[in-house]
Amino acid sequence: GREHLASLHPSEVFIPDDALPKRGDWAKWKVTNMALPRSDIRIASRVLDQRSQKRRQLETCRDWRLTLQHVDLKGLILGALDFRLADLRRANLQGTDLQSAQLDNAWLAESFLQAADFSDACLDGASLKGALGSAANFRRANLRNADLTNVQMREAIFSGADLEGASFENAELRSTNFSRAKIGKAKFRNASLSSAAFDDADLRGARLEEAALQHAQITSADMRDCCLDGSHCMGSQLHRVDLRNASFRNAELPDAIISSTDLRGASLKHCYMDRAILKTCNLQGADFTRANLGGVLFEAVEIEDRTRFNDAVLDGAAFQNSDLSHAQGLSDLLKVVFFDGSVILPGGITSESKRWPADRPLETLEYFTPEKHNPFFPRKSWEFE
Repeated sequence: GREHLASLHPSEVFIPDDALPKRGDWAKWKVTNMALPRSDIRIASRVLDQRSQKRRQLETCRDWRLTLQHVDLKGLILGALDFRLADLRRANLQGTDLQSAQLDNAWLAESFLQAADFSDACLDGASLKGALGSAANFRRANLRNADLTNVQMREAIFSGADLEGASFENAELRSTNFSRAKIGKAKFRNASLSSAAFDDADLRGARLEEAALQHAQITSADMRDCCLDGSHCMGSQLHRVDLRNASFRNAELPDAIISSTDLRGASLKHCYMDRAILKTCNLQGADFTRANLGGVLFEAVEIEDRTRFNDAVLDGAAFQNSDLSHAQGLSDLLKVVFFDGSVILPGGITSESKRWPADRPLETLEYFTPEKHNPFFPRKSWEFE
């Protein structure tokens, strides 16, 4: 079986470029264009699975690995087979069914995995470096400590997968689904994750430095101790996210919507959050030192004496339904901040106090929108006396 697979001609491996589906059409292509697998290949794959234990032990040595480089396995049903330590570099697995397959420590670098099904498969420690895998399915797969550096897997599915310690550095993962995945301590440095979904995901300790997370959807995720320094999160939406002790230093979050999120102890130093919305967030101990918070709406946020706004830019920002009496570094910035009667100012000043600024409304604005009610928004020509 091994010799039969290895003897396939390299010309059988790749689909011609002009026959490849357009980006985003891999799932449809799999359903409508897959041919039935050759019977001889199916028989050979079954023979491979019957290798003796002694033979498998020999294959743990590099010189004795099961070698399937450049082999065309497109569209085959190889589910539950044993490919541990196999060399599948540059193999064609487009549309291949590898459900529950054992691929521990296998080499799949630069392989073609578009629309392949790895659901429930074990790829612990596997190398997929540089693989192409648009619309590939890794649902509930084990990819602990796997190397997915430089992969191109737009619209792939990793929901429920175990990605603890995996590396996705410089990966193309736009519109990818990571819902309910275990991503603790995984590395996504400089990865493209725009429009990705992380609902109910566990990202504790993950590294996302300089990652592109524009318009990402993150709901009910655990992101404690995450590092997002220098990340690009424009228009991203975070709801009910645990971001305690996370780091957003020098991150970009313009137009982001962050609601019901725990940011206690988070570092947002030097971050850029122009016109973002923070609603019902816990900001106790959060550090906004030298952050650009121009036009940000803080609604019903929790702030205390460890929350720092030292040297922050707050021109055109607005506070509503918030207690600012213990905030550090805010007193001198309130001249450029809008607030209504629902706010308690530093020093415990309320709208009932004689010290309440005469140019701020005493009442609570029920339907507050920055564009309509904030005279300092957008910040263009308004100047303070």
